[in-house]
Amino acid sequence: MTNDINITIGSDPEFVIMCGDKIENALEIFTRLQEPDYCCECNHPNEEDIQNIYDFGERDYYLKEALEQIAQDNLVKIYNEILEDYQELKVVIKDKKHLIKILIEFYTEINEISLSNLPSDIYDNIFEQIVDEYETDCSSCEIDSESYFCSTELGCDGQSILGEMRPKYGNNPIEHFNEILRLMEQLNDMLAPEIICYGSDELQVKAGSIASGISQTYELGGHIHIGYDDLHEKFLGISEYVQRNIPNFLAIYIGIPLTLIEYTSEAIKRHRSYGGFAASHNGEKYFGTEFRMPSSWLVSPEITIGALSLAYVVAYEYIKVMLSGEDTYRNIDFDLKIEKLKKLYDDCLSEKYSFGFLEKEMPKLYSEIKKMELYPEYKDEIDTIFDMIEKNKTWESDTNILPRWAQLW
Repeated sequence: MTNDINITIGSDPEFVIMCGDKIENALEIFTRLQEPDYCCECNHPNEEDIQNIYDFGERDYYLKEALEQIAQDNLVKIYNEILEDYQELKVVIKDKKHLIKILIEFYTEINEISLSNLPSDIYDNIFEQIVDEYETDCSSCEIDSESYFCSTELGCDGQSILGEMRPKYGNNPIEHFNEILRLMEQLNDMLAPEIICYGSDELQVKAGSIASGISQTYELGGHIHIGYDDLHEKFLGISEYVQRNIPNFLAIYIGIPLTLIEYTSEAIKRHRSYGGFAASHNGEKYFGTEFRMPSSWLVSPEITIGALSLAYVVAYEYIKVMLSGEDTYRNIDFDLKIEKLKKLYDDCLSEKYSFGFLEKEMPKLYSEIKKMELYPEYKDEIDTIFDMIEKNKTWESDTNILPRWAQLW
């Protein structure tokens, strides 16, 4: 890979949890994990947690809660003791409620010093009080379940009934895939009957285009995030064009091929209402694109790594060409190609044509993908998708996906 082109890949694929032929509310199931006894047993802070206390995020919610319950007067005392060695950083505390925030900023200013580097008496004081507070009061485990599980790595989406993964970004598709694998194993462990207190009905997890239960139907997305934060300066003058047109490029080389391995009737229903041609959203907190056209490719590990690899190779190629100044994807001929394929795609969704018309376009698109710089590196993964298209195979969206993933851990 060219050293000066760095992109990241992320995703937030959705899934449903089934109990028999009923779709269970994901939020309700995940909230069962917050029973006080379970929280105290599994989230009890240890010394390693304390040493990293100023680096907490959503997954360390309970540790943060415990810290916030420490006696405010004692925190002021600790703060003042530290300031004896760092007078130049002294901050006037106007509101004790924000003392923790001030302490965090304070440690950042002194080069992110860890608690383990503090004077032993101060370190022991902090550690002992957090542990004592946790041992005597499990109320710190009580949280706003909806807001919490709509922001964690493994939780629910805005509808609350659908499950959603938000794995860490990867610098390549394999790295990101391993994060998904980690969350899939975690999901499998979380759904153990003895933990969520369910009856004898077997719980299953399903993905794909559409999830259907008794009088319930939900559309599942497999959004893919392409980030290029490190390329701000290189994109000067062309970034607006890239942001505006990369969804069309992704739609041609990723969205259409993935649609063709979905079960046709489900694909039509899902892509008509949400996830149409080039559906996307530009990042607000990062420089990149969230590609929303794909359905949930979590159906199997092979399709997951195939979809991620294809997305990474295609996005890299487009950005590389844009940075080079070539007009390969920036001319009238390519614009006409986009227009043609979009119309064909929309006509297939309207059932004016069958998907067979799109399949006829695949050999040419596939040959173009094979010429992309990173294709050889991810050939096996990408070929899985196009082998399915060639053999007219669709992914299995009506079976439990956990056993397929379990083969990898």
